[in-house]
Amino acid sequence: MTLAPDGGRSRRCAEVVGNDWSSLVPDRDASWTPSARVSICIPTHNPGPGLARMLRCLDAQTYPADLIEIVIGDDRSAVPVDVPHGLRHRVSVVRCDHDLPFGAGVARHTAATAASGDIVMFLDADVIPERQVVEAYARWFDRCPLVVPMGLCRFVDTDAIGDDDLHRLVADGAMARHFAGVQVDDQHWRERRFDLLDDLRIESIDAFRVTVGATIAVSAEQYAQVGGFPMLGVRGAEDTTFGHRLHTNGAIFVLDRDATHWHQGRRTLHDPATREHVNEIRAPFLESLLPIGGFRGDEPPTDPPVEVVPTARVRVGGADTAATRRSVEAVPDIDAAVTDTALGDEFDPAFVQVDLPAGIRWSAATAKQIATVFADHPVGVVNALVDGVEGEIITIARSRAIRRARLVRPDDDPTVVAGELFGVWWADAATLSLVPFGEEAEVDDDASSGWTSRLYDLVVAGLRRLAR
Repeated sequence: MTLAPDGGRSRRCAEVVGNDWSSLVPDRDASWTPSARVSICIPTHNPGPGLARMLRCLDAQTYPADLIEIVIGDDRSAVPVDVPHGLRHRVSVVRCDHDLPFGAGVARHTAATAASGDIVMFLDADVIPERQVVEAYARWFDRCPLVVPMGLCRFVDTDAIGDDDLHRLVADGAMARHFAGVQVDDQHWRERRFDLLDDLRIESIDAFRVTVGATIAVSAEQYAQVGGFPMLGVRGAEDTTFGHRLHTNGAIFVLDRDATHWHQGRRTLHDPATREHVNEIRAPFLESLLPIGGFRGDEPPTDPPVEVVPTARVRVGGADTAATRRSVEAVPDIDAAVTDTALGDEFDPAFVQVDLPAGIRWSAATAKQIATVFADHPVGVVNALVDGVEGEIITIARSRAIRRARLVRPDDDPTVVAGELFGVWWADAATLSLVPFGEEAEVDDDASSGWTSRLYDLVVAGLRRLAR
């Protein structure tokens, strides 16, 4: 992603610590001139009247109509999608054929690939955004191209509202007033997460859990960097995996409470039995693709349905790397994989990226112990010292942190920048089962063991090394 030539946007991106997007909020009286082209991508399959109602309501958007295009991804509908006449925005329909049991991901990606905008905004065919949503999203990108703004989604019954009345409610900004006092499903599970993370300002390893494909936007450049929307054919797994990809790429997740969306009807997974069935189907996909706790268990998934993403991507450096590389290759692929790419140079969905010096042995317990350390201390970089003051430093960086560093300050040392933006923790390499060949690792599986007793020595050793 290129943050230049707008120096202001580049500087603002580089100033965001963790995911605290507060510094990106524009001044209340600040003015701006919209210029970015926005592509609204909508997946649909045999749409009912909700799609036509939604398209008409999009006419009420306050963002300039000539900067908006609408691309509908038709997921194998039995009859061609009917687009109403007389809409303010350009609308195109792209058909996608596939053999997957669930096609939302394919339809989203097909639409996004056909889009020409600078910003890709995803809506569902039965979701109506309030009139200011496109403008609100676009302004965040004017502040920093790394943002991923998302809004609220409220589920209501709109069947009793006529087409003209519904459009009038959106155009007048009166949806909230109309549904005041009416039972509304506000996706309480997301609200609990938003509350825990101060509306996503608090950095969290798994903040991407709140990703919903019906209410999110991303720059076209970042969309391409992460490989686009996953096409898994599994309900729910695609949204979460897409969120994980963006999060790992260093994106800044922004909750915009002014960007409210109204879903026409109840949630499709409101029935507990249906939710349980869907969860059973998507669990092995998420376990294979998301290398963090809460999704991945202690044991590797049996017969994974997709290629697994390793917990650690390991780059071995030095003169004689063969033995160290073999030690990494000896563990299961789900734990670690060898790479020759420098830390953060490319998008990598692995949880961490490691610069491992030749002569150090990677052990079967290392990946789990590293994951435990970052779960307990969600920093950006762990510097693991080998043999104390005079030993080497093993750099272990969260992919999210090192990627952000590369993007916002490409001319600086990415490990230093990642530490400044996400924090640093010092560890004894032996507690992570990283020791020179011929030496024994710590026998305790608890990755945090020994840290307290050696913390002072480790900090002093680290400072001495950095001062050299």
